[in-house]
Amino acid sequence: MNQTEEEIQHAIIMWLEWSGYLVYQFAPARSHKRLGGIVPSGYPDFQVLTNSKILFFETKTNSGKVSPKQQRVHSDMAKEGFMVHVVRCLEDVQAVLKDAGV
Repeated sequence: MNQTEEEIQHAIIMWLEWSGYLVYQFAPARSHKRLGGIVPSGYPDFQVLTNSKILFFETKTNSGKVSPKQQRVHSDMAKEGFMVHVVRCLEDVQAVLKDAGV
């Protein structure tokens, strides 16, 4: 059975929190009208703060693609020195954490 992006994201965040990582997930403006404008469309799905590092993650299904808005935001963030990691499963996140030395 193929998981939805939300199901993949939920499993990853549950594991991160269970493992003791500090995780922040932000709802995009389109999903919370009262918060509209606070989180720009295209912003990464969640971030992990650990060992003085901020790791940004975008969750996609196996067939999911980064949207043009997401590409622009990711590019803007890269210009400021922040990489957005596109992940499709928990193992992808674990690999990023290992590569980051956390």
